[in-house]
Amino acid sequence: MNGRGNTIKNARYSAIYGDRIAIGCSLCMSGDKSVVFVTGLCREKCYYCPVSSERIRNDVFFVNERKVSNIDEAISEIARSGSNSASITGGDPLERLERTISVIEALKSSFGSSFHVHLYTNGILSRKDVLKALEKVGLDEIRFHPTREQTLKKIEEAKKFTTIKVGAEVPAIPGKADELVRLAEFLDKIGADFLNINELEASESNFNSLMMRGFVISQDGKSIEGSASTAIAAMKLALKKGLKIPIHFCPASFKDSIQTKNRFLKTIYSDRKVYEKPTREGTVLYGVLLEYNPEEAEKCIKDGLLYKCGNSLCFHPDDIKYLKRYNLGCKGEIVEAHPTKDRFVINREEVQL
Repeated sequence: MNGRGNTIKNARYSAIYGDRIAIGCSLCMSGDKSVVFVTGLCREKCYYCPVSSERIRNDVFFVNERKVSNIDEAISEIARSGSNSASITGGDPLERLERTISVIEALKSSFGSSFHVHLYTNGILSRKDVLKALEKVGLDEIRFHPTREQTLKKIEEAKKFTTIKVGAEVPAIPGKADELVRLAEFLDKIGADFLNINELEASESNFNSLMMRGFVISQDGKSIEGSASTAIAAMKLALKKGLKIPIHFCPASFKDSIQTKNRFLKTIYSDRKVYEKPTREGTVLYGVLLEYNPEEAEKCIKDGLLYKCGNSLCFHPDDIKYLKRYNLGCKGEIVEAHPTKDRFVINREEVQL
């Protein structure tokens, strides 16, 4: 690819420099990737780390929103989500290398060798033997967050000694476009595969440290003002220098508005209950009886209008008009929930039946 032929393209909700983005990013955009948080342990203390207080620096294991206790539960949750790829993240997954390798092996064994897996690390614990072990179990892509100068050598080692796709992923610190360009120049020089720049994200866990440093929260409450413009400025400098390294800028708003929504839509497709109605926003609607005439309820169950769900009786929202023909004499509610395993409720609305 000739760097002089590059342009900066404004894709939907992101910006792209070059003719491609990392495969892991394209799968994330489409909602095809589950997030495997193997541990919150990390040797760095980045002031901008957005990881939640429940996870940060704790040796916990999550798949998407679900806390899991073993790899079998992790595989079950990924299957339930309908994902065809996964990102291994933390913390630093290399802090629990044995667990990380076991997860990758299980993913490839359960879903096939074409199941794409990328891994995010600060690179402190990266060594040739570690990289070779990850390559052996089938890791497809590795993303380094270089917080130290020594990490650049680790990136070069990964590119030189493995067949894994290698790149870097960093936040755009406002006013630090030159630093991003220097990283892009290094990656370009060693023939790395990509550079991902994330908009600096604001969260409950990093809010105080960001405010102490004088950063300003954007109007959407999800990002830091000046981060996006810094990323675009860096991409323009890369263009001016004719760099060949593909660069992708990902806004903070993308996570909820696109990636999570698309993943939820895919989850609904693979794990939808008969009484649930999907929405375009990636949530499900379902009805729950609050009080009812047991004899009439039994008739509704036999007629396929009520379903036993745990200790409750549920119904499809579109069936309210049919339920009103029975003498249930009760109230119900329409519940809106995320399609997590425990159906995390975000809204309730009472209805008369």
